[in-house]
Amino acid sequence: MKTGKLILLLVTGIVIMPLRPALADTVIIDSGDSVDWARVMTSHQWKDKDTILRPNALLKFDLGDIPAGAVITAAGLHFYTEKSRPGGTIAIGHVADHSWGFLTTDPEALYKWPVAQTIFRYPTGSTGWRKVDVTKYVQEEFALKSRLLSLKWTDELVGFPRERIVSPSSRDSDKRPYLRVEYQSLLPVVPRPDLTLGPADIRLSDPTPAPRRKVQVTATIRNNGPGNAENVQIQLFDGDPDEGGVPVSIPQKIAPISAGGGTGETTFRWPASPGIHQLYVVVDPANTVTELDEANNHGVTEVVVRNDYAKYREGFETTSVSGSGSLSWSGLQMPLAPWGADGDLPLDSNIGLSRQWHVRGTKTEAYEGHNSLFFYLDGRSDDGTIWVERWIPVDPDTNVTVDLRFAFGREANIATAPVYYIGFTDPEVEDDFELLPLENGWHVYKASQAIFTGEHTRLWIAVGLTVSWETEVYHYLDSIDIIVR
Repeated sequence: MKTGKLILLLVTGIVIMPLRPALADTVIIDSGDSVDWARVMTSHQWKDKDTILRPNALLKFDLGDIPAGAVITAAGLHFYTEKSRPGGTIAIGHVADHSWGFLTTDPEALYKWPVAQTIFRYPTGSTGWRKVDVTKYVQEEFALKSRLLSLKWTDELVGFPRERIVSPSSRDSDKRPYLRVEYQSLLPVVPRPDLTLGPADIRLSDPTPAPRRKVQVTATIRNNGPGNAENVQIQLFDGDPDEGGVPVSIPQKIAPISAGGGTGETTFRWPASPGIHQLYVVVDPANTVTELDEANNHGVTEVVVRNDYAKYREGFETTSVSGSGSLSWSGLQMPLAPWGADGDLPLDSNIGLSRQWHVRGTKTEAYEGHNSLFFYLDGRSDDGTIWVERWIPVDPDTNVTVDLRFAFGREANIATAPVYYIGFTDPEVEDDFELLPLENGWHVYKASQAIFTGEHTRLWIAVGLTVSWETEVYHYLDSIDIIVR
């Protein structure tokens, strides 16, 4: 036989068509392919889709990026534990019933949602990345044509969370959970490229740039398809190009990218301006390259350019901050720039629900100006903490000191106390906070903390109140100063 020619063999009337050689490919199924997730704290209580998973957490991935007819050879679940306390054992289970939904399934049903088979167990007490082999379960779901993979985390020894696992909604995109799936494609298809990139493929020379600084934005493009890619162009946008994003430069052409996981790279120069920016890198913006998947050519990363790195001032004269708790949820996180409201309240067995709370702007009281934030918490469950939060940019591998000042008002009530948080993770539970003694009337509270930033580029600040007696409480918050030096 001569190579390069199509040869048909007729054997007893059967036409045998030679397939192309098996080609190993890899696909990353990241947070953009997370169909749903839920953090269920008790059988009557779940949390809005916030930045952490655990305790009884459910997570559902879409396997649609794996081409039909592929043979799955390996699949790994990667997730990041940012905080952990020893004394528990976490079980990760395969959920065969994918009909659960965060907003459509009762919290008790989510809490008790059945696990078809336990995949992996590990003791609590360690932080960092974990990898779990889920090859068998991806193969099973792929064979059933469900195109979904549901997983469940459960603490088998204790009923309260000892783990903080980064969720798909975390602001730290490099630590969100993902699947890495390796497969071989045996279909007799035309070898086409599949060009793609994710948030981790977009790197900035300065992750927290100062205004008017020229920042180098380097993008790595991956070709996960079986065909080579020629004449590939890439363009950088400030904002979503489908929603009026502004192009930073004309499209740049990069060298051919080989099939089966080849990469190409280019660098843009972006003039940083104050504010929160969504930088989009678009591959093949003119759609001139025929690909297996034309819907995965956008990658995005968020960049915060500080107006004044040294000081942040908020008097709540114009900022809209709100949040509330009702029915079966313990709080609602609303990431409204720059502040959002959140809470951690226990289940009250007397009513089968969590007690009410809310944070809203008001003109009733103010430490300065005309506005402040009004905090209300129904503390008749003898517990609960509510707060407002935001993050600020910091430089990595730097020693900084954070000075926090805020005004808290109303007459002293020994049933409550002001609380604050300074740290690198989004505060989610009462144990994250430090207590301060409550003073009578309006009082300016102060806290200071020296921190080495390490790998982190975001620092979280939160201020609120906690209740320790069975009573309803309300207070006012105003004039938050954050100084980084």
